[in-house]
Amino acid sequence: MKKLSVFIASFDGILTRHSGVGSATIAYIRTIPEIRKALLLNRSIDLTFYALTNKYDASAWSRNLEIEKEVRDICHSTGGKLLTCLNNSSGDTHFGNIQNWTCVSASAATQAVQVLENNEFDYCIFMAHDTPYAMAPIYLVKQNFTKTKIIGTFTPHGTSLIHEKGEYNLDRIKWESEAFQEFNKNSNLFVCHISNFMKNHLHIDYGVNQESLLPMLNGIDFKELIKYKKQNIVKIFNKYNIPTNKPLIVTYGRGASYKGYDIFIEAVKKLKLPFHYVLQAVPYNPIDDIELKLKDATNGMNNITTIFEWSFDLPRMLLQWDKTFLTCLLSRREPGALIPAEIRYNAKSLCLVSDQDGLPCQVTDGVDGFITEIDSYEKVADKIKHIYQLPKDKQELIKRTGLNLIKENYNMRNNFSASFNNLVNNLI
Repeated sequence: MKKLSVFIASFDGILTRHSGVGSATIAYIRTIPEIRKALLLNRSIDLTFYALTNKYDASAWSRNLEIEKEVRDICHSTGGKLLTCLNNSSGDTHFGNIQNWTCVSASAATQAVQVLENNEFDYCIFMAHDTPYAMAPIYLVKQNFTKTKIIGTFTPHGTSLIHEKGEYNLDRIKWESEAFQEFNKNSNLFVCHISNFMKNHLHIDYGVNQESLLPMLNGIDFKELIKYKKQNIVKIFNKYNIPTNKPLIVTYGRGASYKGYDIFIEAVKKLKLPFHYVLQAVPYNPIDDIELKLKDATNGMNNITTIFEWSFDLPRMLLQWDKTFLTCLLSRREPGALIPAEIRYNAKSLCLVSDQDGLPCQVTDGVDGFITEIDSYEKVADKIKHIYQLPKDKQELIKRTGLNLIKENYNMRNNFSASFNNLVNNLI
């Protein structure tokens, strides 16, 4: 029987939970027991799993003891461990900057090398998720002096050329570019893309070779999406003063300016429709004082509820509420958000996304959701009005079509399993 070690390195989804990267990471990890069982049965390969993440202080923002226990239990069930990495901080930095990334990538590679040197593995798959860990698989492959055959992957869930468009972080561009150049040089290193948009972006804008690109397509973890009881939803709505007797139009996500909350606010101001509007923006970057900006923008509006608190449950409750008519994601830049899949999986609300970056490749306008231009508030308002005026049976057909699309193409565990099998085939 051959022995395989698997490492997943991520700044979120292991000890903390606050981002799309974290949602993807924990979904990948939850798939490991199924993958392990299949490898034993079909290939006589024994998989040992290790999770790598930042060494966080106990009081770090979004620290999640339930996630930590779940990840530790999965690691231990395979004979592996949850390992933490220094990232040149006081234990409170998640994504960070280049000083954090150089440290955490080196620390993660060192942890992996020590595991390989202290065990006799035939194979190793090292998967780095998002920018901070980009160099870790490179360092590991370069300085592995064991007999273990290694494949390393880097899955960027965004880049500077997307997230920081117009105000580019030159350190981040340099870091990403240098990593991609190294991946191009080594046949044991692969860059994974989360969508066709990202595949084209990485190839065209960063020069990643086509033969270095492998799919690790985005989605949602269906098993995580619990069904809420109506009385529990009503209780939470009452807490936030969300009316239960009016239809709702909703937007939610990370509290960052590029998410387009201002577009949402100014567009709905132009509407005279019988809706109450709900906006949840989770504070993320203290420098981007999103709460103050949005409170100013909504001053005088009596038909909107703004919420600036952290909650995974609230948006999911909004998506399951019978009176939620439309959920909007009007981002100015977005590589491949999970929200359009979450909206349509619940099949209660219609879905409206902006025409930017990776969002249009998830939606076919008027078929399984809607796409709007966001270069003027009037265009967004007109699109919402158009959706409202559609016949009820057409709206319901679009919801059903969206649900079927998500079930077929956006099952995160299935997508990860397919990607993992692809890596195993490249390794063995």
